[in-house]
Amino acid sequence: MFIQNLFTGKLVGRTSLDSMTTMIDGYGMGIFPYDFDNVKGYGHGGRVEEFYSWTWYYPDKKLAISYITNGILSWMYYKKPFYANDINDIFTLFFFDPNFWANPKKSLNLFIDTIYQHPSR
Repeated sequence: MFIQNLFTGKLVGRTSLDSMTTMIDGYGMGIFPYDFDNVKGYGHGGRVEEFYSWTWYYPDKKLAISYITNGILSWMYYKKPFYANDINDIFTLFFFDPNFWANPKKSLNLFIDTIYQHPSR
């Protein structure tokens, strides 16, 4: 995966990565901070119309999370849009929870239920 290769020195050198991850006023060079529960993370996201994509990487955990979604499609089928910030928070929470990995199928079903029952809906 791109972000793993970026952080393991396979795409750029340490000096370049340090420049990218040095935050000035909350911004890096093409990378933003995505810390979670005192674990330092980095990533970037984007949006065109109602299509969203996000990628994060937590170097200390060697954990990469990426997703893409079509907000319009979710509205058509479920009458509830995907809110990118909610999904970001829920994704990270689930992947940092050790119980998630004990039963991934059950956890993914709970994950989907959590998205659709989130208070912001």
